[in-house]
Amino acid sequence: LPSSGKKMRCFGSTREYTTGVVFTLPKTYSNPQNNQNEDEAAAETETWSWPSGYSAKTEFNIDHRGRLINGRKEAIVELSGLRKLNHAYLHDPTFPFYNKMVSREQIAVLPFNEVYVRVGGVGRIVDNIDVGSQQPCPEASGRSLHHGIGLPTALFVRTATYGHLISLLRTRARISAVIGSQHIQNIPLLLITPECGTRVLTKPLQTQLLRVASQSLNPFQNVTIQHKTDINNNSPASLQQKLEELIDLDSDDIRETLTPEECARIAGGFGATKDSVEHLLMEIMEQDSKASSKEGGNDDSIPRMGHSRGKLQEIVTEGLEAAIRSADYNTSRQLLILYTLVASRGEKKKRQNLEGKQKQIPNNLIAGPSSGCKNGKVTSTKEVDAEEETSGYESDASRLSSESMKIVQELSFMNVNDNAGRKDDLNSRATTPPIAPLPPEEQRRNAEEAALLSQSYLPPPPPPPLDTDRLRSATNSDGLLAVLGAAQVLRAMQDGGAKKRAKEAMLSLEEWIENGEQSVAFRLASWRDQRAAQGDLQIAMQNDSNFMAFISNKAISNRKAFSSKLREAIESSDFGDVSFLRVIQTIISGLHSPCLRLELLQYILGLDNRYSVLHVARSVELAETCMNFSAYEMGVNSDSGGSEETSLPKLQGPS
Repeated sequence: LPSSGKKMRCFGSTREYTTGVVFTLPKTYSNPQNNQNEDEAAAETETWSWPSGYSAKTEFNIDHRGRLINGRKEAIVELSGLRKLNHAYLHDPTFPFYNKMVSREQIAVLPFNEVYVRVGGVGRIVDNIDVGSQQPCPEASGRSLHHGIGLPTALFVRTATYGHLISLLRTRARISAVIGSQHIQNIPLLLITPECGTRVLTKPLQTQLLRVASQSLNPFQNVTIQHKTDINNNSPASLQQKLEELIDLDSDDIRETLTPEECARIAGGFGATKDSVEHLLMEIMEQDSKASSKEGGNDDSIPRMGHSRGKLQEIVTEGLEAAIRSADYNTSRQLLILYTLVASRGEKKKRQNLEGKQKQIPNNLIAGPSSGCKNGKVTSTKEVDAEEETSGYESDASRLSSESMKIVQELSFMNVNDNAGRKDDLNSRATTPPIAPLPPEEQRRNAEEAALLSQSYLPPPPPPPLDTDRLRSATNSDGLLAVLGAAQVLRAMQDGGAKKRAKEAMLSLEEWIENGEQSVAFRLASWRDQRAAQGDLQIAMQNDSNFMAFISNKAISNRKAFSSKLREAIESSDFGDVSFLRVIQTIISGLHSPCLRLELLQYILGLDNRYSVLHVARSVELAETCMNFSAYEMGVNSDSGGSEETSLPKLQGPS
C-alpha cells in the first residue's frame, strides 16, 4: 500500500471482502552465502509483484512447474519500483497508469498492487520478540523472503460500519482459533480506507464498540453462513467456521470492562466461546450464592435449584433474548445447556456443604423426629429409640458446643408438622434443653437440607425456571421454538406444573373416553368442535381431524392408549427428573395423526399451539439433553439411577 494506506483500494468489493490481514516485509535480505538488496532477494526467491491496475491472476497464470505464463513474468515490477509508484500516486501531479500518464485529479482511487510472496515462518515479531513464544527474534534472523515473512502483524477492516467492525472481531477470533491465541494476543486492529488512510481501533474504541453492540444494535449472525447453521441445514464446514468465530469474553479484559448483562447480550446475539460464557455464568452463580448466604445467615449455603429468582436467571434470559433477535439456534441451545450445567454445579456444592456438616457431628445425632439418618441412610423411629438407649446420646449431647447444637437443629428438622407427636416423645426422653423454634423460612430450608442428607442418591433437579413466556411469542423459528420449548419443559418440571396438568389431562381424557363409548353423537359433536376450533386458529393440530376416526372406534382406541401411557407416567416417574422426559418421548413416538392428544401434550408441558409434534419432540429431546448433562456434572448415572461416577453420556444431537 502507499504511505498511510491512502488513495488505493484493496481487492474485491467492500460488501464481500470486508476484512483483511497485514503482513510486514523484512528489513534485511541477506542469506547465508552473500549480502543482497531487496530486489535481488526477491528475484532469487521468485517474489513477484505487479503495479496498480495490472491483474496478474496468479491462480490461473502459473503452470504445473511453478512458472509464470501468459506474459505475467514480463509485466513484473520490482518492489523498489512499486514503492516509487506509490510515492508518485500521492505526491506527483502526474504518474504512469496503464502505460500512460494521468493526473491525480483524473483518478481518485487506484486499484491494488499485487504481490506474490511467501508467508509464515516465524511468529508475530514486536520489538525483536516473538509474541507467540516470547523468545528473542532479531529482524535479521526473523522475517525473510527466503523462508517466509511471518504471521500477520495486524488485521484491518475496510469500512467503519457496525456490521464490518463486528466482522473484524469475528475474523480475529477465527485466526486465533486457527493459529493459536498466543500469536494474536493484542494484535493491532486497523481501519484502512483510500480516503482517510489508516486509523487504529484502540482498546477503548473496541470496548465502546462492544458496549454499543450490546445496548443498541440489533444482533446478527455471519450472513454468509447463517442459512447453513440452522436446525434444518447443518453444514459441517459452516458450523466449524461459526465455532471458530465465537468471541472470547475472557480476552482483552472484556468481562472486566462490560457489565454481566452486556456480556450476556454479546454472547447471545453475536456468539461467544463456551468457556468464556461458562466463566461468566459461574461468576454470577457465586454472586447469587453469596447474596443468599447473607440473607439466610449461613455462609455455607447455596441457593437451591428452583428457589427464588436470582441474577443468574436474569443474565441467561438476557442472552436468550439476544439470541432470538439474531435468530441463532446454536447459540441459544449452547446457552441453555451451559445454564443447566452451572446450576447443577451450584446444587452439587450445596450437597457437598451439607455432607461436610454431617461429618462434623456424631452419626447418632443426625436424626429427624420421624426417622433417623445414619451414614446418609434413613432409619426407622424404633431404630433411633434403640440407638439412643445404647449409644450414650444424653452424655454426647451435653458435651456439644453451641455451634454443633445449631447444626444438629438444622439437620433434624424433617416433617415437623406431620410428626409432632413423635417429636414430643423424643424430646421427653432427651435431657438437653429445648431449642427455641425457628422462623418458618429457616425451618423449610433446614428440612430440605436434612432431606438431602437422608438419601444416598438424589437425581439432579431441573435448573431454576427461566421467564420464557415473552420470548416464545417473539419468534416462529423452528430451532428457537425448540430451545425455548425445552426451557419451558424444564420450568414445568421444576415448578410442579407438569405433574398437576398431567393429572388434569388424564381425568379429562378418561371422561371423554367414557362419554365417547356411550354415544356416537358425542363423538361427532367433539369432531365438529375440534374442526371449528382449528378453523378459528384457537388450537393447532398436526393434521385435520379425521371424520371416520370418530365414527369408528379408532379415536377412542388411540386416546385410550394415550391415557394409559399418561397414567403410567404419573404413577411410575418422578416429574422432576429425566425419567419423566423419557416417558413423554415414548408417548410422542407413538403419535401419528394426533389432535386432542397433541393439544393435551402442549397443555401438560406448558407449550402454546404453535408446537407441532416435531416441535414438541425437539423440545423434550433438548430438555433431556440438559438433564443428562446435569446428571453427568453431579456424577449421577441417569441411565441406571445409581450414584456412581460416570463418563459423559452419549447424547443425541438436534433432530
